[in-house]
Amino acid sequence: MRWTARTLLALAVTMLGAALPLTAGAAVPSTMDAVGSLTTGLGTPAADGTYTVNFTLYAQQAGGSALWYEGGVVLAVKNGVFSYALGSKTPLTPTVLATGNAWLGVQVGTEPELPRRPLLATPYALRAGVAEGLDCSGCLGVAALGTEVQNTFAKKADLPAVATSGSYKDLKDTPKLADVALSGAYGDLVGVPVQPKLGTTCGTGLVLRGFKADGSLDCAVASLPVDGLVAVSNGLLTNQFVNTTAGKNNVAIPDGIGAGVTDTISFPDVGLAQKIWVQVDLTNSNVANLSIELFGPSQTTPYVLYKGTKTGTALSAKFNLDTPIATGDLDADWSGKKPNGVWSIVVKDPKADGLTNDGKFGWSLSVQTVSSVKLEATGNVIMDKDLDVAGALRQGGQPLVGNFKYVKFVNDYRNSNPAAGWVDVPQRTITYSKLRADSVLRVNYQDTLGTLGTNYAQCMWRFVVDGSAVGSFSAADITYGAAWRMQSALNSTLVPGLSAGSHTIKVQSLNQGASECLMGWNTGITYLSVEEVGP
Repeated sequence: MRWTARTLLALAVTMLGAALPLTAGAAVPSTMDAVGSLTTGLGTPAADGTYTVNFTLYAQQAGGSALWYEGGVVLAVKNGVFSYALGSKTPLTPTVLATGNAWLGVQVGTEPELPRRPLLATPYALRAGVAEGLDCSGCLGVAALGTEVQNTFAKKADLPAVATSGSYKDLKDTPKLADVALSGAYGDLVGVPVQPKLGTTCGTGLVLRGFKADGSLDCAVASLPVDGLVAVSNGLLTNQFVNTTAGKNNVAIPDGIGAGVTDTISFPDVGLAQKIWVQVDLTNSNVANLSIELFGPSQTTPYVLYKGTKTGTALSAKFNLDTPIATGDLDADWSGKKPNGVWSIVVKDPKADGLTNDGKFGWSLSVQTVSSVKLEATGNVIMDKDLDVAGALRQGGQPLVGNFKYVKFVNDYRNSNPAAGWVDVPQRTITYSKLRADSVLRVNYQDTLGTLGTNYAQCMWRFVVDGSAVGSFSAADITYGAAWRMQSALNSTLVPGLSAGSHTIKVQSLNQGASECLMGWNTGITYLSVEEVGP
């Protein structure tokens, strides 16, 4: 096996008592410690055991004759490391090191000698033992020195005990150590963090939410928040709905009347509220003079939505959504409660500008709710397998064939031309492919319909299938006791006798003399749908 050796010399020569003939001073040791490692040619430590080694000193790195030789040394090697006192068998003499340079060669067994390594400076203390150039024939002792010289040196008797013992116990004025510095015990530490109490569980139906201050488990019921469906479905499903009821539009604002003008709506029962906001759009010669108040069902103290904090001639805001209200807390008062009932808004312009009316306004109340009985898919629903339903799949009591089409529209349309006759309402059109000849089409139209004026029958709407009217209705069909008629309505009709194939369904509007026939005020609940139901 091929060996390599790396030899490191000790920083001081070990005093083994092998005296050398010196011309001055005490005897100097004739050995020096060497520590090294044996490795294989691959660089791994040599196997544990004993090895026969020869040591040689030279005056040069290569070539030349030996200055000193010590052979047949049996070394014990552990994990590749060995130590040996050079000169143990053949003493090292100052003469050997008199050359000023010495190189150590190492031979393991019968292997060739390994590359020589230089000796460091410390071994030359051997040579210093001869005190070159100095022979002391009458050396002076301490007693021969004057007191002025002796006083510049510290006397052993004057040194503190720790200077000679090195013991911590001999130190004076030592600092007070914490208990842990003396014991080393974890229990003596202070200010350590609380460790979790392991080996316990939360129990059936509970999940770990975190750890309490004392390290015990903080458990909670394994359930989603009421509005968590949106998050877990990546926004594709929701059980949150926004219902909006609009008040009158273009309500005149009396000029200089402190009591202001009031408008009222009746909000339906849509479930428990999560969030409520009020949208107001108005014009005025200076909105800084206005204040807006809101009364909830059975409330005698109003919420102050606005109190002259803006300037200009127009104001458009969603109070409690994108604009904070001046006083009151709608969320705290109505969250988790039913907001159905009569809501009133009061707009006040107390500064008189010599006008009868100064501007006008319109408004609506919106409520966000969380439903426990329905959900909405906000994207396409794709089924790779059959849909199994426990019982018949029905719509309004009628069995569904399974062919359904739906369109949602967002435009606000006004028909103010009585001379136009029946006109198509924009976006309220569906082209539908009927699957069966014996089925019936159900047409549903959900929209916010209104009329300006008290003659409620002046505005009419109808369904038209392939150019033929199949059902009509008017604002008078909706019971609402106010001079201004504006109500969210669902109108449906059944259309039998249509063949299988493509059909076009439209909604048309007729103005019979009203100032305006209104559609699409609330774009959150407007749609036209067509579906096949059983015969």
